[in-house]
Amino acid sequence: MGISGTALANETSNAILMSNDIRKVPEAIRLARKTTRKLIENVIISVGFKCAILALAIAGYPLVWLAVLTDVGTCLLVIL
Repeated sequence: MGISGTALANETSNAILMSNDIRKVPEAIRLARKTTRKLIENVIISVGFKCAILALAIAGYPLVWLAVLTDVGTCLLVIL
């Protein structure tokens, strides 16, 4: 396809195989599924902790320091 065809493929595709080995497709699918699973886990953990802090605030225990600590902690947990 030449240089211009490669650039066009890069712009219009969702996934690009950077080699001629078609056997890497299952590995890419496996990696995508693992990434999606980890992303969902991180969102559930983050929202779960925030809901717990909100429940404590509604129950009459508005602990601002705990909310900040939880937010920073979940941020670090997701990054790690």
